Amino acid sequence: FIDRGFWGENTVSGDSNKYFRLSADINLSAYDGACPETTFNSIKSFSGNFNGNGRTISNLVVPKYRFYQSGLFGTLGYNASVYNLTISNATIHPATGYSGILAGATSTVTLTNITVSGSVSGGSYVGGMLGSAQGTLSNLTSSATVNGWTNTGGLIGSLASSASLTKGVATGSVTGSSRIGGLIGQAGYGS
Repeated sequence: FIDRGFWGENTVSGDSNKYFRLSADINLSAYDGACPETTFNSIKSFSGNFNGNGRTISNLVVPKYRFYQSGLFGTLGYNASVYNLTISNATIHPATGYSGILAGATSTVTLTNITVSGSVSGGSYVGGMLGSAQGTLSNLTSSATVNGWTNTGGLIGSLASSASLTKGVATGSVTGSSRIGGLIGQAGYGS
């Protein structure tokens, strides 16, 4: 399904200049987290180029408190790029840190043409797509239901002051206690 396979719970070693292209839709319903053999582990860290190729990853489930950052990717590292991807019907259970359907946290990244749906829950830094974000972000859409405590947003939990967001849309419900927003929970951190 991926022209260069790398699914697993460890960092994708030496990925910073590597290109990955999704060549088919992926249905992860068999990885429901009911037992260790059927648990999807977030890709802890990724810094390469991920072309979703207009494909969909569906039924992603990341179990409760599995990692500090939870999502398809735990962390998108420096200069990572992800584009042309849909993640549908995802369930991201609370992490001990950052939670989002695409990634718990990002470094300076480029994200373009990404759509997510499903549900995300956590404590701090919880977003429908990204728990916290830095970089150049465009054409991002989330219809996820989001439930967090603080820094909680329909699209992004916390957006860095150095980040650029163009055409961000969030339509799901958002609940939290402080610093919550329909699109972004907290904007301008790090300034």
